[in-house]
Amino acid sequence: MSEKITIIDGKKLCSICKETLPIKNFTKNARASCGLNFRCKSCASEMYLGKKKEFATNSRKNHLLRTFGMTLSDYDKMLESQGNVCAICKEPETSKNRSLNVRFLSVDHCHNSGKIRGLLCHRCNHLLGMSTDNIDILQEAIDYLKIHKNE
Repeated sequence: MSEKITIIDGKKLCSICKETLPIKNFTKNARASCGLNFRCKSCASEMYLGKKKEFATNSRKNHLLRTFGMTLSDYDKMLESQGNVCAICKEPETSKNRSLNVRFLSVDHCHNSGKIRGLLCHRCNHLLGMSTDNIDILQEAIDYLKIHKNE
């Protein structure tokens, strides 16, 4: 089914918002009969951002389920039970991802048993990871900091 697209007085009808807008509000499309996309730039942007957000949510859901066997609902319940803060430092996440959005708290788990321990901020998650969850190393670090506390 092909829609008849007309441009009248340098304006075109957006098939999404149904507004007649200047042709500068439409991107080019060589395959369209009039040479312009059927939706205006604003509607196209809204649709793109909505799909991008939906993709990110689905991607996160899939990651949680595949990696930790937990649902987004499980994550949200754990987050709420921790007061929306890191289980170690009791601070909200401040670290940002590549898109400059604040990261979600990381799911901390035992690498031997796979048991989920809690949600950690990026910094605390790396602290445990860099110590390879070795209590002795972490205790030595604490002792070292105590010795050099007032320097």
